[in-house]
Formats: sequence, C-alpha cells, structure tokens
Amino acid sequence: MSQTVFRLGILINPLAGLGGSVALKGSDGVAKEALAQGAVPMAERRMLQALTPLLNQREQIHIYCPAGTMGENVVAQMGFHYTQVMPVANDTTASDTQAAVKAICDHQVDLLLFAGGMVRLEILNLWLMSSKWC
Repeated sequence: MSQTVFRLGILINPLAGLGGSVALKGSDGVAKEALAQGAVPMAERRMLQALTPLLNQREQIHIYCPAGTMGENVVAQMGFHYTQVMPVANDTTASDTQAAVKAICDHQVDLLLFAGGMVRLEILNLWLMSSKWC
C-alpha cells in the first residue's frame, strides 16, 4: 500500500521583525538600517522551530519553497525532501512574496506555512483574496 505524501508550502519573509526589534516600526524599506543598528533576523529561526516537530515524519512530507532565505535554507538544513519553486534576490520585497505564493500554489500544496511580518501578511491576504491561487 502506498503512502500519501503531504505537500507543504513554506514561505519565509527573511526581513520580518527587523525594524521593530530596533524601534523602526517595521522592516519594509529599512532592513539595512535595522541590521546596522543590530537587529537580528528571526524568521528563519521561527520556521525552523515550527518545522522541528515534523522531523520524524519528514519521509511523508514534500516541501515546496523559494530559494535561499525565503525557505530553502531552512528546509535543506533540516533534511526535508523539497522542490525549489523560484530563485530570489538577496533583498526580498513584497512582490517576491506574491510571486512565491503563486509559484508554491502552482504545485497544489495541501498547506502553506508563512513566517513573516504583518505588512507582508496583509499584502499576502489581499492578494490571495483577489486571485485564484490554489
């Protein structure tokens, strides 16, 4: 009997929380300044924490994620089977988030897990509501 593989989409906003951690009210447009003031990126670490309980089921999970800091770094580090759905630049934007959602959903995932900030989440919600995404 064959087992069904769970198709999990992973999306990380690597800049999430940077600005707020150094009192800049968000991170969009101020990430470099936040990093210069000592902000520490936390979104990848939070995704790692979210995925850790799934490690003992990783053979039954296939992850779809963007390259680098938007997902692939964490997934590869943890040893999950995955497909990179799109390349990304070092400096990500809200439009990268939208493109990543579309690329992930093109693979008909069962669930999309997002680690990111409020502004990108609001943009993501508006975009999802206005499109046929999955």
